[in-house]
Formats: sequence, structure tokens, C-alpha cells
Amino acid sequence: RLDTFGNEIETFDNTDITICPSEGILTSGSVWLSLTFHTPTIAPREGCIPEHVGDAGWLYDANFPLKACIAEARRHSDSLPIFRDAAARSSRAGNPDEISKQLLRIYEDVMNKGRPAIPAS
Repeated sequence: RLDTFGNEIETFDNTDITICPSEGILTSGSVWLSLTFHTPTIAPREGCIPEHVGDAGWLYDANFPLKACIAEARRHSDSLPIFRDAAARSSRAGNPDEISKQLLRIYEDVMNKGRPAIPAS
């Protein structure tokens, strides 16, 4: 089943794939929420969204439009558990605790060495 993002958070528990149709954005709370619920996501190839979605879904742009992403998702419906696992990994990597730890390491490097180390991905 394909559902578009709605107002009810509970829908993520019953959604196979989340479609986040947006344009001209850098990030998306809907994408983050979808990944938090380990839901494969279709989102725009814009801003930092590709980095967060990664292998957890499909990205659309002028060369690979939204309609093509939806068709591709339907063709891979038997692989949803693999996409859910990828969404779970992406969600853990972007959680506030992990981001805070990375930021703290940068601050410590600046205080100790005078320049930040590049955080490992």
C-alpha cells in the first residue's frame, strides 16, 4: 500500500512506503519521521535529503520523476524488509544523540588543536 503523508502519526505504523512530494527544500521533517518509523521513503533529490534517505527509499528529480519512483517502489515491494532495515540504520545515524556527539568531538578538537577534525561517516 502506498500512502501520502497525512496528519496522523499513527499512519506510519501501517504504511509500507511514505511519499514526500516537495520542491525547493533542503530537508524534510516528513522524511525524518518516515525514517524514524523505519518506513521506506520516496523523496526529492534536494538538499540533504539524499544523504538521509540513502538506501532506504527512492529519490526523484527531473531525470527520474516522482511517478517513476512510485513505479520503481511497486516493483520492489517484495524487498520492503531490506528497505525498512536501511531506514532503521539511517534513522539511528541521524538521531540527535549521535549528532550531538559528533558536534562535541568537533568542539573538543577546536579547543585542543585549534581546528576541527572531520567527523567519520
